[in-house]
Amino acid sequence: MKNIVAAIATAIILLATACAGNEARKQLAAEIEAANRSYPVSLGLNGVCNSITYDASENAVTIEYIMNPLYIDLESLAKASESQKQQMASFLRNPDSRPMLEMFDNAGAELVLHFTAEGQPDMTINLSPEEIHTIAASVNSRDDYMRQLADIAAYNNANCPLSLEDGSTLNGVALRERSLCYNITLPDTASLASSELIREKRIRLWKNISSNATDSETAGLLRLLRQLEFSLSYSLTAPADSSATPVLIEFPYAELDSLI
Repeated sequence: MKNIVAAIATAIILLATACAGNEARKQLAAEIEAANRSYPVSLGLNGVCNSITYDASENAVTIEYIMNPLYIDLESLAKASESQKQQMASFLRNPDSRPMLEMFDNAGAELVLHFTAEGQPDMTINLSPEEIHTIAASVNSRDDYMRQLADIAAYNNANCPLSLEDGSTLNGVALRERSLCYNITLPDTASLASSELIREKRIRLWKNISSNATDSETAGLLRLLRQLEFSLSYSLTAPADSSATPVLIEFPYAELDSLI
């Protein structure tokens, strides 16, 4: 079930793109109609986002999903509806989704996500106009930036431990006083027993951050860290070292700012 919100977000991004630059209240129906031309949208093994429609009489936007019953249990999804709504709120607070959020809020519209899967009861997640307004009202506050950073940490922690491409293991992500810290165990053969090895590891980490800086997820994280004046840090444990004491490598927000 962890991938369902990511799949939903993939489909909704089409609407977010269509909304940019339009006056929300006057253009709501037209934007939804235009966005619907890009549907259906494949969600991979999860299923299909089939359509998006606007009901003027109900002032509601409905996104219809046809899910794969082999991969999605709608009953479990229904039980976790509040958690799903929280993750949807996190997605709507993302800077790339702001035009869509503002359009919904200005129009006082409801967002309805309707799921069907063969052999399972239908399931619906609703974001009321009041809930959407609450999300919209909070987006520019520091508290909201902290919530977004906490959402990122929570999402990563939900998928930990996670094997990384270089053989390392991401054990968890922690919000510290002024930093977001990734707790990583290096491969068995890796060592950080000297200052030179630590320096080389810092260079490799910086290259990795730099190469992904244009990725929407990484770019969003970097913007958040700048807004909050937070650093990005890595607590690294090398099993090959006799002490196996974690080594902290930190990138201050001023250094990360060069990538934005």
